Amino acid sequence: EVHVDETELWHTTLTRPSSDRLYLLQTLTHEIDHTLGLTHSMRDDSVMYAYTPSEERRYPHRLSVKDVINVRNLYGSRETTNSTIVDATPTTAATTTTMTTSTTTTTAAAPPTTARTVKLPLAPSDTADLCALKRVDGALIMNRRLCIARKRNVWPIDMRERCYGAPFSFADYFKFLPRNLTRVSAMYQRPSGDIAIFTG
Repeated sequence: EVHVDETELWHTTLTRPSSDRLYLLQTLTHEIDHTLGLTHSMRDDSVMYAYTPSEERRYPHRLSVKDVINVRNLYGSRETTNSTIVDATPTTAATTTTMTTSTTTTTAAAPPTTARTVKLPLAPSDTADLCALKRVDGALIMNRRLCIARKRNVWPIDMRERCYGAPFSFADYFKFLPRNLTRVSAMYQRPSGDIAIFTG
């Protein structure tokens, strides 16, 4: 959850903030990054800098390269089915030696390296390994279990034992969901214990 102090003077437009107000966009971005799992940074160009940034760093508001890397380390980068594979022809060396006092060595030069794009097959969604996923659709901590969602699947992970098995379909794990559910966008558990699941 993100809470904003209503007693503060907030700059709420996407223009350069005045020095006597806090920049709401910067504060919300920082707090949302906390909810994503990022911690404070000592880099003053980071959104996760632990202190209010200097005026020149406040506008325009941008994520630093380090912020982007930290989010990708937690959640992965955009999933793609195309990978670039580089064909490298090994260099071979042929040596010819005669019984005389001279030795001749001949080395063939390798042709230039070329790159080609190959479509790699994706693992079937019902047998995908959780550790091989490059992206997840959602995560929920519920009853000492971490539930990771990807497409139609959910992996329940026991947080005490830190182990998991094969994925379940959402409809099998969360019995109240429709059987034709194809993807979960986000999920969370309310303080009341109710689970909110967003699809789309």
